[in-house]
Amino acid sequence: MAGPGYANIFGGGSILPSWPAYLAIDLTADQVLQWPTEVNSGNGAIVAEILEVTSAAAGLTIQLSSALEVGLGYSFLVNNVGANTFSLLDNAGGTLAAIASGEVWQVYCADNSTAAGTWRIFQYGAGVSTANASTLAGAGLKAINTTLNERIAINAQTTNYAVQSTDRAALVEWTGTGGGTITLPTPAAVGADWFCFIRNSGGAAITVTPGAGQLNGAASLTFNINDSAIIVSDGADFWTIGYGQSLSSTFTFATINLGGLSGTYTLTGANLGRTSYKFIGALAGNITVVVPASQAQYWVDNETTGAYTFTVSSSGAGGTTYAISQGNRMIVYCDGLNIVPAVTLSSGTPTFPSGSAAAPGIAFSSDLTTGLYLAGNHTLGFAANGVVVGTVNATGDWMFGIPEAGISLTVNGLAGNQALELVSGNPGDHSTTDFLINRAGSTANQVGEGPSIQLQDTTNNESLVLQMSGGQIEIWQETGGAWAQVGVFDTGGNFKVAKNLTVSGTLNVVGNTTLAATTVTGAATLQSTLGVAGNTTLAATTVTGAATLQSTLGVAGNTTLAATTVTGAATLQSTLGVTGNTTLAAATVTGAATLQSTLGVTGAVTMDSTLGVTGNTTLAAATVTGAATLQSTLGVTGAVTMDSTLGVTGLITATGGVNT
Repeated sequence: MAGPGYANIFGGGSILPSWPAYLAIDLTADQVLQWPTEVNSGNGAIVAEILEVTSAAAGLTIQLSSALEVGLGYSFLVNNVGANTFSLLDNAGGTLAAIASGEVWQVYCADNSTAAGTWRIFQYGAGVSTANASTLAGAGLKAINTTLNERIAINAQTTNYAVQSTDRAALVEWTGTGGGTITLPTPAAVGADWFCFIRNSGGAAITVTPGAGQLNGAASLTFNINDSAIIVSDGADFWTIGYGQSLSSTFTFATINLGGLSGTYTLTGANLGRTSYKFIGALAGNITVVVPASQAQYWVDNETTGAYTFTVSSSGAGGTTYAISQGNRMIVYCDGLNIVPAVTLSSGTPTFPSGSAAAPGIAFSSDLTTGLYLAGNHTLGFAANGVVVGTVNATGDWMFGIPEAGISLTVNGLAGNQALELVSGNPGDHSTTDFLINRAGSTANQVGEGPSIQLQDTTNNESLVLQMSGGQIEIWQETGGAWAQVGVFDTGGNFKVAKNLTVSGTLNVVGNTTLAATTVTGAATLQSTLGVAGNTTLAATTVTGAATLQSTLGVAGNTTLAATTVTGAATLQSTLGVTGNTTLAAATVTGAATLQSTLGVTGAVTMDSTLGVTGNTTLAAATVTGAATLQSTLGVTGAVTMDSTLGVTGLITATGGVNT
């Protein structure tokens, strides 16, 4: 409050009722000086024209009263006659001068419109004057005694903030727990030399946006936790110096016990900013570890126990999360909102590039050309030394490449177990085969000249090969290093046996067949041409087609037919022995033989049992040693000897002699 004074009609300033010329002050504590008015008379030390001060200790202050109570130009001199430095302050507490021992300062009022006022101050010296640091101090500077020092004022904010021009050289520090926006002034308003500092000391990422122009060539910049920068204006745009967070080469690790916990667990305090985390403990339920919604990476080792899920999430709303199975380790990062695996994994399953045979997607550090690759849609490829050696597709089809030498596939079985089993899923409709060998066939009747299957007896050094070559199927046998063909199915469907063939069961012959030295001990059905080139025994055999012996059906050696039925004409040019029940041309011989159809015998015939002939019969050079009854015409064209009774119930024509 301004005290009473007198108007100066000449200058318009206050005229004090008195003006003390000298005052000595023993300064033992901070002191406020009063102006020489009637109100202040006797109320303390008065500002005299000359003040001599002796300070009892360094750092004490003398503060002026309100400048509203004095007129412009009020002046006084301060002389420090003591040994300690003291400071002269304005009414607002601002330092006007730090006056050291022996210094003399002149002070006068230049503006009294405020309580603090504006004071001009200069130092008396031995012909040399020095600047007053406190007078020179501006934004970013601070007067300490007689020197100017750098100063960064801290302007802490927790909500969205618009930076002011007065924040020049100040630090705008974000300390909010969540995110926010800091808006810079326009570059034109603050000029080309304006700058400030910005740091994110909060709990989430913030956005810094210029009021006009761009920031680092962009509309805005994101400051993650612990990011900081100097923001500089060039008059049109803003630029950063040192944008980013401080780097540290130290690997930091934290072990966090989540035992007994469930729900959410938020990283705070000393657990923030670590490189690697190991989580342990028996979970009480599904748990989500929440990290700040700012850009950072996390090495996570989930060593928790209990049948519960472990998920990493950011504090930002709506971001994606990532689950890490127990016992697994994963590197993930936060992009400011989402949790993303640093290695491309899905539910703990790794994925790899497709690669090629020359550069497999999965390879080995010591051999980068050997490994696995994606050979096609749903097809896995195997590569060795940059060359495809095999593939397998989604339907289970395997393909093995051509080896440089040796065998393409070797299956080593376990003793007492099958080495290889093929279980077919084909339907029984003959539409597909179960096993296929693709190979170009070559010359017939040479082993190894076409698609083949080899069975090898390593103990006895014997092999059997089934091959297709020259349009036929061949069976080869190898003994002692020598190969021999033992059977052939030719292009006409005929089967040839090169060695003895023994059939112990039923033999059904549907096509033309040649038997060489063959024994049939079971039932045999011959439905087409049968050629017998060697000694052949047929037992219980049925021939349903025409049979010509020694022509279509040739009997070159002794042949025995036991219980045999021949439904066509039969010509025998060799000895025929009947030892059992035999039916010839609808004739049944049951011991005694009854011929119900024509029997043409052009060679010697020996009948050791009764022969009953019920049809037309021609006998040429026949010997009957038992009783014979002929119930139809008997034509004899050669000599016939009968050692027993011959009953003829029909006509007998004899062109040769008959002996009875």
